[in-house]
Amino acid sequence: RWKTLEQYMKAAWHFPAAFRSRGRELHRVFDDYRVSGDKLKCSASEMLSIYSLLRHFVETHIAGLADAQMAPKIASFFAACETIDIIQNAKHGNISMNVAALRLKRAVSSHIAKHVEAYGDDHIKPKHHWMHDVAEQFQTHLYVLDAFIVERLHLRIRAIADHVDSTKTFERSVLGGVLTR
Repeated sequence: RWKTLEQYMKAAWHFPAAFRSRGRELHRVFDDYRVSGDKLKCSASEMLSIYSLLRHFVETHIAGLADAQMAPKIASFFAACETIDIIQNAKHGNISMNVAALRLKRAVSSHIAKHVEAYGDDHIKPKHHWMHDVAEQFQTHLYVLDAFIVERLHLRIRAIADHVDSTKTFERSVLGGVLTR
Protein backbone atom coordinates (compact mmCIF):
# COMPACT_ATOMS: atom_id res chain seq x y z
CA ARG A 1 0.00 0.00 0.00
CA TRP A 2 2.91 2.40 0.59
CA LYS A 3 4.08 1.77 -2.97
CA THR A 4 0.61 2.76 -4.24
CA LEU A 5 0.90 6.08 -2.42
CA GLU A 6 4.46 6.55 -3.64
CA GLN A 7 3.32 6.07 -7.26
CA TYR A 8 0.39 8.42 -6.70
CA MET A 9 2.73 11.10 -5.35
CA LYS A 10 5.07 10.63 -8.35
CA ALA A 11 2.30 11.72 -10.73
CA ALA A 12 2.77 14.94 -12.70
CA TRP A 13 1.34 17.26 -10.05
CA HIS A 14 1.64 21.00 -10.63
CA PHE A 15 2.94 22.87 -7.60
CA PRO A 16 3.36 26.62 -7.11
CA ALA A 17 6.82 27.79 -8.20
CA ALA A 18 8.00 28.25 -4.61
CA PHE A 19 7.30 24.57 -3.81
CA ARG A 20 7.93 22.98 -7.22
CA SER A 21 11.27 21.30 -6.51
CA ARG A 22 10.16 20.12 -3.07
CA GLY A 23 6.83 18.94 -4.48
CA ARG A 24 8.53 16.69 -7.02
CA GLU A 25 10.33 14.93 -4.17
CA LEU A 26 7.28 14.28 -1.94
CA HIS A 27 7.01 10.68 -3.12
CA ARG A 28 10.25 9.94 -1.24
CA VAL A 29 8.31 10.04 2.03
CA PHE A 30 7.06 6.58 1.03
CA ASP A 31 10.49 5.12 0.18
CA ASP A 32 11.26 1.75 1.76
CA TYR A 33 13.94 3.21 4.03
CA ARG A 34 11.45 5.73 5.49
CA VAL A 35 8.61 3.28 6.10
CA SER A 36 8.61 1.09 9.19
CA GLY A 37 5.59 -1.21 9.24
CA ASP A 38 2.55 1.06 9.53
CA LYS A 39 4.59 4.18 10.34
CA LEU A 40 6.18 6.83 8.17
CA LYS A 41 9.38 8.61 9.11
CA CYS A 42 9.05 12.19 7.95
CA SER A 43 9.19 15.73 9.24
CA ALA A 44 6.13 17.78 10.12
CA SER A 45 6.71 19.99 7.08
CA GLU A 46 6.84 16.95 4.78
CA MET A 47 3.66 15.53 6.29
CA LEU A 48 1.85 18.82 5.88
CA SER A 49 3.09 19.01 2.30
CA ILE A 50 1.62 15.62 1.41
CA TYR A 51 -1.58 16.22 3.39
CA SER A 52 -3.63 17.61 0.50
CA LEU A 53 -2.53 14.93 -1.94
CA LEU A 54 -3.12 12.18 0.61
CA ARG A 55 -6.59 13.53 1.33
CA HIS A 56 -7.29 13.72 -2.41
CA PHE A 57 -6.16 10.11 -2.77
CA VAL A 58 -8.55 8.93 -0.05
CA GLU A 59 -11.43 10.98 -1.49
CA THR A 60 -10.95 9.79 -5.07
CA HIS A 61 -9.59 6.24 -4.70
CA ILE A 62 -10.80 4.85 -1.39
CA ALA A 63 -13.88 6.61 0.02
CA GLY A 64 -16.17 5.56 -2.84
CA LEU A 65 -15.10 1.91 -2.55
CA ALA A 66 -15.42 1.67 1.22
CA ASP A 67 -17.16 -1.34 2.66
CA ALA A 68 -18.65 -1.59 6.14
CA GLN A 69 -15.26 -2.49 7.59
CA MET A 70 -13.44 0.48 5.99
CA ALA A 71 -16.14 3.10 6.63
CA PRO A 72 -15.16 3.77 10.28
CA LYS A 73 -11.48 4.09 9.29
CA ILE A 74 -12.32 6.59 6.55
CA ALA A 75 -14.55 8.51 8.96
CA SER A 76 -11.63 8.65 11.42
CA PHE A 77 -9.30 9.90 8.68
CA PHE A 78 -11.69 12.68 7.64
CA ALA A 79 -12.20 13.65 11.29
CA ALA A 80 -8.41 14.04 11.58
CA CYS A 81 -8.48 16.10 8.38
CA GLU A 82 -11.07 18.39 9.96
CA THR A 83 -8.73 19.15 12.87
CA ILE A 84 -5.91 19.99 10.46
CA ASP A 85 -8.21 22.21 8.41
CA ILE A 86 -9.32 24.14 11.49
CA ILE A 87 -5.73 24.74 12.59
CA GLN A 88 -4.70 25.81 9.08
CA ASN A 89 -7.69 28.17 8.76
CA ALA A 90 -6.86 29.73 12.13
CA LYS A 91 -3.19 30.09 11.22
CA HIS A 92 -4.03 31.85 7.95
CA GLY A 93 -6.61 34.12 9.60
CA ASN A 94 -9.61 32.66 7.78
CA ILE A 95 -11.45 32.16 11.08
CA SER A 96 -11.03 33.86 14.44
CA MET A 97 -9.02 32.12 17.13
CA ASN A 98 -12.06 31.87 19.41
CA VAL A 99 -14.16 30.23 16.69
CA ALA A 100 -11.23 27.96 15.85
CA ALA A 101 -10.86 26.97 19.51
CA LEU A 102 -14.52 25.96 19.79
CA ARG A 103 -14.44 24.05 16.50
CA LEU A 104 -11.15 22.38 17.40
CA LYS A 105 -12.47 21.10 20.74
CA ARG A 106 -15.44 19.49 18.99
CA ALA A 107 -13.33 18.17 16.12
CA VAL A 108 -10.74 16.59 18.43
CA SER A 109 -13.43 14.88 20.50
CA SER A 110 -15.09 13.65 17.32
CA HIS A 111 -11.81 12.36 15.89
CA ILE A 112 -10.85 10.49 19.06
CA ALA A 113 -14.31 8.88 19.22
CA LYS A 114 -14.16 7.87 15.55
CA HIS A 115 -10.60 6.61 15.95
CA VAL A 116 -11.64 4.40 18.87
CA GLU A 117 -14.61 3.13 16.86
CA ALA A 118 -12.36 2.26 13.91
CA TYR A 119 -9.25 0.94 15.67
CA GLY A 120 -10.13 0.39 19.32
CA ASP A 121 -8.46 2.18 22.20
CA ASP A 122 -5.10 0.37 22.00
CA HIS A 123 -3.58 3.23 20.00
CA ILE A 124 -4.99 6.10 22.06
CA LYS A 125 -2.32 7.68 24.22
CA PRO A 126 -2.54 10.40 26.87
CA LYS A 127 -0.76 12.79 24.49
CA HIS A 128 -3.81 12.73 22.21
CA HIS A 129 -5.62 14.77 24.85
CA TRP A 130 -3.03 17.51 24.25
CA MET A 131 -5.05 18.67 21.25
CA HIS A 132 -7.67 19.97 23.70
CA ASP A 133 -4.88 22.07 25.23
CA VAL A 134 -4.10 23.47 21.78
CA ALA A 135 -7.68 24.71 21.55
CA GLU A 136 -7.33 26.38 24.95
CA GLN A 137 -4.04 27.94 23.82
CA PHE A 138 -5.91 29.44 20.84
CA GLN A 139 -8.30 31.19 23.23
CA THR A 140 -5.59 32.32 25.63
CA HIS A 141 -2.90 33.57 23.25
CA LEU A 142 -4.90 34.18 20.04
CA TYR A 143 -2.26 32.74 17.68
CA VAL A 144 -1.16 29.38 16.32
CA LEU A 145 2.22 28.16 17.50
CA ASP A 146 4.10 27.08 14.40
CA ALA A 147 5.40 23.51 14.52
CA PHE A 148 8.07 24.33 11.94
CA ILE A 149 9.79 26.66 14.37
CA VAL A 150 9.76 23.96 17.04
CA GLU A 151 11.04 21.40 14.53
CA ARG A 152 13.81 23.71 13.34
CA LEU A 153 14.88 24.52 16.91
CA HIS A 154 14.84 20.83 17.79
CA LEU A 155 17.27 20.11 14.96
CA ARG A 156 19.61 22.91 16.05
CA ILE A 157 19.59 21.74 19.65
CA ARG A 158 19.91 18.07 18.75
CA ALA A 159 23.04 18.78 16.69
CA ILE A 160 24.65 20.18 19.83
CA ALA A 161 23.17 17.65 22.26
CA ASP A 162 24.55 14.72 20.23
CA HIS A 163 28.08 15.83 21.13
CA VAL A 164 27.50 16.28 24.87
CA ASP A 165 28.63 13.22 26.82
CA SER A 166 28.33 14.39 30.42
CA THR A 167 24.88 13.70 31.82
CA LYS A 168 25.79 15.48 35.06
CA THR A 169 25.67 18.92 33.40
CA PHE A 170 23.80 17.93 30.25
CA GLU A 171 21.18 20.71 30.19
CA ARG A 172 23.67 23.44 31.04
CA SER A 173 26.13 22.17 28.43
CA VAL A 174 23.50 21.93 25.69
CA LEU A 175 21.97 25.33 26.44
CA GLY A 176 25.44 26.89 26.61
CA GLY A 177 26.26 25.38 23.23
CA VAL A 178 23.00 26.66 21.75
CA LEU A 179 23.61 30.16 23.08
CA THR A 180 27.19 30.12 21.79
CA ARG A 181 26.10 29.05 18.33
